[in-house]
Amino acid sequence: MDPIIFIVASVCVFGIMFLAFSTMLTRAYVKVPAYCALVRSGGMYRRPDAPPKVVMNGGAWVFGFLHEVSWVDLRTLMVEITCTEREALITSDLQRVDIKVLFYIKVAPTTEGIVDAARTFGKMVDADVVKPFVTPKLHSALRDTVAAFTLMSLHQEGEKFIQQVQMQLKSDLEDNGLMLESMNIVRLEAAQQSE
Repeated sequence: MDPIIFIVASVCVFGIMFLAFSTMLTRAYVKVPAYCALVRSGGMYRRPDAPPKVVMNGGAWVFGFLHEVSWVDLRTLMVEITCTEREALITSDLQRVDIKVLFYIKVAPTTEGIVDAARTFGKMVDADVVKPFVTPKLHSALRDTVAAFTLMSLHQEGEKFIQQVQMQLKSDLEDNGLMLESMNIVRLEAAQQSE
């Protein structure tokens, strides 16, 4: 074989392999937007008890044959709970109360919170997944807390009411990697008595 043809063929093969390898590496690097976190599990030579890798404000190599990826949305989610008419809540003095509350919830922006959220919700943690999950918890916390107040004390001790709802939700949400940022009472009044 002619040495020049061998050299040219070797350079072409090496160039094609280098180009294919570079393309594979470029496609395998995943950039994480500022409002998200990436949770990467799996990989070679990892201890079975090693925690998943969490990436915020950066990027990571993700090879589909080695890694499993979950995306966690870090933006604040607003959940509205409205209890009116037949669903009005009952106070400790047996009065029915119409209430509308806005809850602001997000994934705790810590490694542990993000991993817990990914374990709870799966491959995609966003508003569509979180909202149906937390709505019953929020409704239950409201119902239980309203039952500890009279109608008059709900109006007079609004801050105390909010603090008690937040305390009741804190550990329940933390177990799933979530946190209650704040809550606002939009409407609170005695329910109209049905005829």
